Amino acid sequence: MLAEDAATGATTGVAPGETRQVAGVRVAVCSAASARAVGMTLQLSSGKTLALTEGMPLTPDDLPGLDPQAADGIVA
Repeated sequence: MLAEDAATGATTGVAPGETRQVAGVRVAVCSAASARAVGMTLQLSSGKTLALTEGMPLTPDDLPGLDPQAADGIVA
């Protein structure tokens, strides 16, 4: 994964679990490998059950019927 400094255009590699300070916000890089289970599940009306993990986004494959509002494909 890469992080880009918008001011300089420089890019640096970042690893899952790494955190960076961006303005007044602390950002953590997450991946399926670094996601931490939170011990909760989401049961959909279709009967499908999703194990929820901290920091991992949900996509239309996870939540059918929802459309992403941005190019990243994330719905929740």
